[in-house]
Amino acid sequence: MKQMVLLGDTICLGYRDELRRWLADRAYVFGTPEPITHSADLLRNLGDWVLAGQPDLVHFNCGLNDLALPPGRSRPTIPLDRYRSNLEQIIHRIRGESGAQIVFATSTPIHEERYSAGANLEFERRNADVLEYNRVAGAVCQDLGVAVNDLYATLADADLDRLMAADGLHLNTAGYQLLAEQVATFLTPYCDR
Repeated sequence: MKQMVLLGDTICLGYRDELRRWLADRAYVFGTPEPITHSADLLRNLGDWVLAGQPDLVHFNCGLNDLALPPGRSRPTIPLDRYRSNLEQIIHRIRGESGAQIVFATSTPIHEERYSAGANLEFERRNADVLEYNRVAGAVCQDLGVAVNDLYATLADADLDRLMAADGLHLNTAGYQLLAEQVATFLTPYCDR
């Protein structure tokens, strides 16, 4: 049975238990008890969160919190050039220190109408930024030969109104089930190698 690390933000935590059920006979899926904050957080804690577990496979995502614009600031939490550099370093370290297969998952869409209607917005987030961060991540992954699991497309091709939670950022049960199925389907060939 494969040892698989699943790392990401709150979206990832939302589908992790369902993914474990989908892959129960193929992989032991583990990860952090709390969501990662952003790419710099993942890079800083890579040794403890990924490498110490000696995984065969790493499925990770970061982006939605990287692109978040804090109140009163004109730059995102992790600017795009630093995001690119962080992803490159994360991938190089995983490859160099573990030899695990790596899959990057794109960030999921934001339902802007619901998100902007939220009364307690901590951060500004725009779907255009999600697309730009996903584009940069895709280019990094292509350059470094890393597979990309396009979770953005999975949701964008579906009925977002039916799958998104009221906050416009997170998903409801049906949305998380769809992502768990997508991730399981994408990872099954890696688990069966």
